Amino acid sequence: PRPVAFIAKAELGQKWYSRWPLQRIGVLFVERFDRRRGLEDYRAVARAARDGGSPLFFPEGTFRRAPGLMPFRLGAFLCAVEAEVPVIPLVLTGTRSILPSDSWFPRHHRVDVTVGSPLAPDGDGWHAALALRDRPRAVMLPLTGERDAGDAECDRILARFAKDRPGMPGAKRALASYQPAERHVLVDEVDGVK
Repeated sequence: PRPVAFIAKAELGQKWYSRWPLQRIGVLFVERFDRRRGLEDYRAVARAARDGGSPLFFPEGTFRRAPGLMPFRLGAFLCAVEAEVPVIPLVLTGTRSILPSDSWFPRHHRVDVTVGSPLAPDGDGWHAALALRDRPRAVMLPLTGERDAGDAECDRILARFAKDRPGMPGAKRALASYQPAERHVLVDEVDGVK
């Protein structure tokens, strides 16, 4: 088996009590706020993948207690495109029962892991990374047993409007079906990368 390196936000490496155990299991820290350092970290992760490592990302970029699969951040998919390696979707179910929303202490519970088929990048650059980001999410969402967090948030907002403004007409079908939209990424040039 190939060595696995978990990818974590750099803030977890700033305090000794979190840095020490995470370094012992081979975590690679990625800066999220300093673009120049973040780009260096991203290149180091891509290099590790090219050299035979298996970076393990949690592409939502954070943990939240509310159920639902959040939109994926682009970093993991940029690394896969640059390193020319496939993305293998992994779905963890049961983790919300380990750390329920009303507790800071973990509980004993079964966790299931579902491994999807490898998804190879199709091309290179931003467009390939954007396309690659959406493919594993489409595979993973039905396996989670949870809703799309974006849909859930829209429903929450519409329910609040209905409560605050009685008589306001509601949506007749899924909000996403009203107007197809494309997502666009705006970036600055950093070290010749756009």
